[in-house]
Amino acid sequence: MNGIDIVGPQLSVLGAAGVIIVLDAFVPGKRKILPYVALLGVLISALWSVSWLSREDYQTAFDGTLSLDKYSLFFYFVFAVSETNRFTFARCN
Repeated sequence: MNGIDIVGPQLSVLGAAGVIIVLDAFVPGKRKILPYVALLGVLISALWSVSWLSREDYQTAFDGTLSLDKYSLFFYFVFAVSETNRFTFARCN
């Protein structure tokens, strides 16, 4: 496993944020799709984390700065579930 694979969930959320910024700046009439792009980034992050669970290959990256273990995977899923719930409840109102 390499360092890019370990930071993959963060990169997917960061990529979705970049797409949202560009869409909001250059396509102002399509603001209704922005929450769905955000949700897509969070779901890609969750799927990437699920792939780690199937491998059970816990490592560190960037000279120990970033650690991948069961504790960090737990919080990746907490983040994904909380953001998905926030999106769902915001769309209901």
